[in-house]
Amino acid sequence: MVLKKTYLYILFSLIYALWLCMLPHEIFKDRDSYLTIYAQDFDGHLGLNSSPLLFMFNEGGYFLINKLLSVFQDPSVTVRIIVFTICFSVSFSCFRYTDKLWKAFVLLILLFLNPQFFAMELVVLRQGLGLAILLLIFPSNRVKLLFLLLLLGLIHTSFYILFAFFLASLVIEKILKNSLIGLRQLVLVLIGIIFNVLIYFVSQYLGAKQELNASDAGGSGFMFLIWLVVLLYILIFKRESRTSYDKYYELFYDFSVMGLMIYLTGYFLSPISGRLIGTFIPFIYLVLLKRVNFLGVIVLLLVFCLNFLLFFRGGMEAFTLVSILDFFKHLLFIS
Repeated sequence: MVLKKTYLYILFSLIYALWLCMLPHEIFKDRDSYLTIYAQDFDGHLGLNSSPLLFMFNEGGYFLINKLLSVFQDPSVTVRIIVFTICFSVSFSCFRYTDKLWKAFVLLILLFLNPQFFAMELVVLRQGLGLAILLLIFPSNRVKLLFLLLLLGLIHTSFYILFAFFLASLVIEKILKNSLIGLRQLVLVLIGIIFNVLIYFVSQYLGAKQELNASDAGGSGFMFLIWLVVLLYILIFKRESRTSYDKYYELFYDFSVMGLMIYLTGYFLSPISGRLIGTFIPFIYLVLLKRVNFLGVIVLLLVFCLNFLLFFRGGMEAFTLVSILDFFKHLLFIS
């Protein structure tokens, strides 16, 4: 029975991924660069990575993937395969990590109508591919997660930032393990502020600065407030049960808290935090959807309503070259 359900989830995810990967390239911002710089000029860029260090920090892994996909001899196919992989991973993970079918579909809708995550699926493909791999092979212990984040930095350098912050948070937790929880969170906030100041300058060299202004499109101060509410809710109401669900939940919890702290401490300091939050959004929603009570429903509705409003009031259009009406015409195959 379980195996039969898995096959159905795979089939649905295949259809979902095929549906989205066939959307026209020309309706998305920056798709041209993926069709030319990455899908065609990979040899030139790989040739510039004359040392392992340059390969690491110039996203050599993503260029190498494009080189492998060049066997199809069509840049358009290369990009569509990458989009397909991202969308399949997102859809399948919605079923894999939730305990109820309705939660999987709610999660899929929440993710698609979140402007920041919409970009992860269809626009910022390097970061999206890194997240797709993370979701597909998410480890069940912290050491493996650290190692995986380090490897994913070869695809998108933002994962090096996540690796460094996650490592710092684990060290702080180890040092202050007998201290008050509030003290540990305060130290992490201070680290977050320092990190956001530093990564803004480091990103000038690592490539994570692209599309920064659009990644938090339409948020004003509302996104800060909504994610602050979510962080407080998770810290207060989800912490005690973080080890009582499944082997992934505790790491989802830690990863979500880390992502929200990076985002909130950098909201007014560095636009990079708006780009990084996209990686954490699936895990935040997964934590919120575990054993949902009345207060949890209120928080979910608050997050959904604000993101829904942002999506239809310019958030989605920040990442496309067409209006939202034209986008949905393409999505629904309406000529």
